[in-house]
Amino acid sequence: MAAFVSCQKFWNELVRLFGTLGPLWLVLYLGTSVYAVFYRYCFLVLLQVPEQGLFDTPVAAYPGAAYAIFAVHGFLKLNWFGSWVMGLVITFFCDRDYEPPIKAQVIMQGGRGFRPETTSRWEPNRRPRTCPRCDRKCADRVYHDNTTHRCLPIFDHFCPWVQISVYSRTMKAYLYLLLFLPLDILSTLTVLVMALCSYTSQGITPFVVSGSFALIALAVGVSLWGPRQWWHLAFNNEVHFEHRGKPRAPQLLAFKDTQGGRHVMRLKDFRGNPWDKGYMGNLRQVLGSSWWMWLIFWWQPERVAKYGRYEPGIDLPYSDKVWEMRHEVLRQRLDAAEFWSGLATTPVARRMHSRSAEQSSSTHEEGRSEPRRRMNRTS
Repeated sequence: MAAFVSCQKFWNELVRLFGTLGPLWLVLYLGTSVYAVFYRYCFLVLLQVPEQGLFDTPVAAYPGAAYAIFAVHGFLKLNWFGSWVMGLVITFFCDRDYEPPIKAQVIMQGGRGFRPETTSRWEPNRRPRTCPRCDRKCADRVYHDNTTHRCLPIFDHFCPWVQISVYSRTMKAYLYLLLFLPLDILSTLTVLVMALCSYTSQGITPFVVSGSFALIALAVGVSLWGPRQWWHLAFNNEVHFEHRGKPRAPQLLAFKDTQGGRHVMRLKDFRGNPWDKGYMGNLRQVLGSSWWMWLIFWWQPERVAKYGRYEPGIDLPYSDKVWEMRHEVLRQRLDAAEFWSGLATTPVARRMHSRSAEQSSSTHEEGRSEPRRRMNRTS
């Protein structure tokens, strides 16, 4: 048993060390695959001009195949490498002093110190959430990144394999990296197999090296749990802090309301994902509102720019079930007001009101007649 635990610790440490070198593997894979596929195979083999006679026009061997490989591999490499570089730049050079908006909204996510089915005071610059790490006021879906020591909107995790903090600004780039990197690896391996089958043994070493790095990069891609990340982040619009735990913990929501002429927050537990807009709605939230935005990896979705400024006073779009809950909260208050106003018109309430009026009037008359009796006695 002790030997098994030791082997497991050694394996975990080896995986961690391999993961920290993830950027190095990606760079090496990019360089060797470009050299082997673009130069050694497409340029020197497919575009090689065979020897012709004195009067023959020199023509490349397979120009169509070469141009197709250039186009497909160029598109895949541009998307995953560009997404990765974009994620790195944003992680280490953007939002270094990010401050979440603290303006109170119509619907807000609650946190520690607040309990469901209670009422609290609503203030213009008060949020019912604070960060458990740094005690800052937090807006909706703002969570703490322990690696970069920041509170970031829609933060999921810091990925050490690619050195990217996955949050609202980098989420699209991160997902595109997980999508296009495995596709590029598979296409590279396909071209390598074609090259090894049609190429002579001379110059085969670059393909073997490139294939080795392709397999390493494929192992890294599998370890990133790409399909799982796409399922949670893109299709379900939920981050790790929101879906962890079995069973899933409810989300505490604060609804703005009025009571006695002043604004209050009514806190309710919501079962499920408050920001779930359906599969297509969630994809539009993460990738862009229009389909053509999905084709451009650097085009940020709408929620990045409009965070904290959605109408009619929310940080991010809520699901229809949340708005139904808000309408139920308002309806309960209106029903209570109608109940008390209707109760005042009943015969019993009118008799009680007339009795109290008679008692108050008699008390008032006694108070006025008492000084007169004293004056008569004196005279």
